[in-house]
Amino acid sequence: LVTFKDKSGFYSVKIPKDWKIMESGVRGVSLSSVNIESPDLKVHSIKGEMDDSIYYDTGVSIHISVSNLVDEDPYKYIGQYNDLISKKNIEIDGVDGIQYIFTEPNLVEGQLIGTSVVYKGGRYSFSSGYNPKTYPEGENVFSDILDSFKFTK
Repeated sequence: LVTFKDKSGFYSVKIPKDWKIMESGVRGVSLSSVNIESPDLKVHSIKGEMDDSIYYDTGVSIHISVSNLVDEDPYKYIGQYNDLISKKNIEIDGVDGIQYIFTEPNLVEGQLIGTSVVYKGGRYSFSSGYNPKTYPEGENVFSDILDSFKFTK
């Protein structure tokens, strides 16, 4: 594992050293935004009339963002517009949060994990996409990465 620190200095997290990191930094209300992908990640989509159908073939993607929208929980409507698979309380570096595992109408193969916490005036959002049929360790990998997460500001 290697320790990754976002350019804005909000956090550090440990990830496997062969994973791909794409950092887009500050943009609008986003104070930090990072995509992390396993080397075997393959996702494809099929164009539809209304929305594209999305298929997670292999691997896992993880997104970590920090914004100043502390009152806007990005996961507050899970179960209303999405199919909720499970929900549980978690802790990220001592801060309580709720983790959701869910699917979306246009997600044909795969599932998503999302959680969000507020810390020192910032909303930290974490999400992951993977296919439990081809990447059954997806939930555990996401949990391990969250367990290594440390706030640095």
